[in-house]
Amino acid sequence: MDLKVLAAQNLRDMFLSNAPQGHDARLACDLFNLMMDWDSRNAQGITPLKEMTDAVEAIDTPDALNAYFREVPPEDQLGSLWSISLEPDLDDSSKRVLTLSECQLLMRNSAEYKTLTAYGEVRKAAFSALAGKMLVKLGYSENEARKKIDNCFAFEGMVTPAIYTTEERGRSDYPSRINNHMSCKELL
Repeated sequence: MDLKVLAAQNLRDMFLSNAPQGHDARLACDLFNLMMDWDSRNAQGITPLKEMTDAVEAIDTPDALNAYFREVPPEDQLGSLWSISLEPDLDDSSKRVLTLSECQLLMRNSAEYKTLTAYGEVRKAAFSALAGKMLVKLGYSENEARKKIDNCFAFEGMVTPAIYTTEERGRSDYPSRINNHMSCKELL
């Protein structure tokens, strides 16, 4: 048996057994039970997700995009052009710095957008099939779904020249290349 499958089964069995002791374990168990609550999810249908996609569909200007990022909490946003996190300072680990990072790519490795590997082909096909099914369930035609998926990959292809490849991230000089301190004023 595949170790990933076995680990998933063990995790499921752990959550389905007696209620865990301790605050953190209880939170994890509650989250698991929410994820497994298919009855509530089916009762809500696609309405919550449709509201989220409609908000994105309404973005038609740079000002509307800014308003979306300003008004919609990050956890409710459908994708993002960047991510922000608090990380240890690479120059002084006793300090924390606000880190601004690039968007997450569907293909994970920016090199895939320049030269698609066999793995990239499989990943792209799998994502396209899943996204296509989900978009159709949200009410888009198959042609509209295909266009949205194609546009997504095209957009990511435009931003990948500015995103390090997996190989570049593995190089010894990568930490020094991303260690670019600047003030908020300089950033803006």
